[in-house]
Amino acid sequence: KVSSPVFLQLMRDMIAADVDFQGIGMECHMRTQSPQVIMKIFDNVIESAPGKKLAVTEFDNNELDPELQAAFLRDFMIIAFSYEEVEKFLVWGFNDKSHWLKNAPIFYPDWTLKPCGEQYVDLVYNKWWTRESGTTNDNGLYSTRGYYGDYDITVTLFDGRQKTLAAKCYKNNNNTIEVIFE
Repeated sequence: KVSSPVFLQLMRDMIAADVDFQGIGMECHMRTQSPQVIMKIFDNVIESAPGKKLAVTEFDNNELDPELQAAFLRDFMIIAFSYEEVEKFLVWGFNDKSHWLKNAPIFYPDWTLKPCGEQYVDLVYNKWWTRESGTTNDNGLYSTRGYYGDYDITVTLFDGRQKTLAAKCYKNNNNTIEVIFE
């Protein structure tokens, strides 16, 4: 268990012995717990391995009530997203039919979205997905804020010419995108 004292001590010992590892995968087959307990788990892991990146792996939870399962996923994802160290979030099994507990977080066996899946879609594609548009200033500059990630940026000139480019915007990058029309 990622929150067990033995595991946390193992990480501290590895760091003390200069073992080179880049991050920690937190296997998260979870019981429904309070946000405070989830935060304490993250705090303990981060405190035991400062500077290491975290990946939530194998997330699922054994809650049978679909609404409670959805609320737990929402709370867990918001908490994970709030920690700068967390870089990845992997759901373990997404369809009840192929899930080891027959209680996957995202889809029922007929591929209809579960309440938990609705929470996932709302967070990832509605709340944490950057969709911006605007007009440049007199110097041809446009500035906006968004989440780190990979973007497709489309620029349209007044004469109708259009250019789309892929851009990677990540922490500690310049994140200035220059679009040149010839």
